[in-house]
Amino acid sequence: MRQEYELIEHSIIKNMKVFLVNLDYRTPHIHGDMEMCLILDGGVTLFSRNRQLHFDRDDFFLLSPCTPHELRADKHALILSIQIKKSLCMDYYPQINNTEFSLVSGRSVFPAEKAKLLRDTAISLAYAYFSMEKGFEFQCMSLVNELLYLFVCHLPTVCLSEDGRKKQWIHYERIRQITEYIDAHFSEKLLLSEIAKMQHLSLHYLSHLFKDYFQMSFQQYVAALRCEKARQLLLLTSLNLLDISLESGFSDIKYLNKAFVRQYGYSPREYRAQFDREELPSKQRSILSTQEFLSPKASLVWLERLERV
Repeated sequence: MRQEYELIEHSIIKNMKVFLVNLDYRTPHIHGDMEMCLILDGGVTLFSRNRQLHFDRDDFFLLSPCTPHELRADKHALILSIQIKKSLCMDYYPQINNTEFSLVSGRSVFPAEKAKLLRDTAISLAYAYFSMEKGFEFQCMSLVNELLYLFVCHLPTVCLSEDGRKKQWIHYERIRQITEYIDAHFSEKLLLSEIAKMQHLSLHYLSHLFKDYFQMSFQQYVAALRCEKARQLLLLTSLNLLDISLESGFSDIKYLNKAFVRQYGYSPREYRAQFDREELPSKQRSILSTQEFLSPKASLVWLERLERV
């Protein structure tokens, strides 16, 4: 679990990114873009702001910028994600800056024919994005605007005041800075009181702000980061449990055991035993199995199959 404020690069087309991802689990995180997710296969449960929503195949949702969220697949899910900066349409639709979309199941609020149109449009956009044929940039911009049009017309929205939007953004920036700091220092001694001083905030305020965003305490968040580091060390090294405890930020084996069982349902020793007879490549695949991004070529294979359905 790393870099929980996700910094999105837009290297193919400015202000937009498209990818397919095989997902088992995605840790709590935030990013500054709108994000549409279309479930292509399997099912996924989304956790955000004390809400829990389940999405099956062909369902979709839209996340407003800087919405904290966590994803858990039923067993395994293939997701088409389209991430869009609001600046893409600010010149001709400035109200997008103060628009917050409701987090709901798309199929529950869209008319059936519009839901199918959105699915087909998203798949066509992804296909154009990955095939990169002559003039694909114009096609992608046309299709992403069609998606935004459908969302604006059919998703419930809230109009934020300018003051409310600025205050919200200040909160997001604080959370971004805090999560970046935690990610860089989770193996060291971390105290919320020290982070509060760095941010010029009261301990009480920061504690509540953190829990409001991630629905877990600061201590639980840090423990999850440390457990992920310990999991990697268990699989890829022969370090003993004491060394793994210290390397991943736990003061002793007792605290590692307690946190690891809570996070994964196994003790560290039991977890390592499951992989003792496997070769390193299998262990590496296990580490990456929570989230695997498909290559452009593999994405096109999937999309061609879907376009024939």
